[in-house]
Amino acid sequence: MKPLVALLCGIIFGFGLAISGMTDTAKVLRFLDPFGHWVPDLAFTMSGAVFVTIISFRFILRRQSPVLVEAANRTGRVTAIFATNVPATEAATLIKR
Repeated sequence: MKPLVALLCGIIFGFGLAISGMTDTAKVLRFLDPFGHWVPDLAFTMSGAVFVTIISFRFILRRQSPVLVEAANRTGRVTAIFATNVPATEAATLIKR
């Protein structure tokens, strides 16, 4: 089931890139050049993606476990590492455990 969902997500993502024009290299370069011939189309695409992400994460973070995983370990250990002042070398050893 996971590979099928991953394939479907990839197809939707690729279709969205194609529709928005982000596969056109010249258009992306014009978007990244605000002092030249700037094309603001991709800004609307990115803001739409951010909006969808913000809305969906409100629901995703409320779930007790991921949809496609039978049992999830949500101890928050990794997020606790980034929330405190732990040195990077110590954080790396904690993540490897």
